[in-house]
Amino acid sequence: MTTEAIVCDERINGSVALITDGRFSGATRGAAIGHVSPEAAAGGPIAFLEDGDLISYSVENRTINMTGIHGVPCTVEEATAELAKRAEKGILPREKRKGFYKLYTDHALSAMKGAGLE
Repeated sequence: MTTEAIVCDERINGSVALITDGRFSGATRGAAIGHVSPEAAAGGPIAFLEDGDLISYSVENRTINMTGIHGVPCTVEEATAELAKRAEKGILPREKRKGFYKLYTDHALSAMKGAGLE
């Protein structure tokens, strides 16, 4: 229901898009890009974005670019340096997982590779 909440909120509709490496049920409205790959958990393009960062994206060119840091527009060089600094800290560790959830998170392939198991 996240995309529905964005579309129904007059303050953010038209200025907020949902971009995720998550999956959608198919019932989505508004600007939403799912199945981003490589996935954030693998250090992909959305792994080190933080709340308030500005981005631009092109569905046609299959790109996501950081264009601002915490709401302040920046150059490509500044964005690259900031993302590199954040990458040095690494991706936040996941909680311990068991059972089928562990099997899935350890072996699921990206949507770009068919979303099956390796």
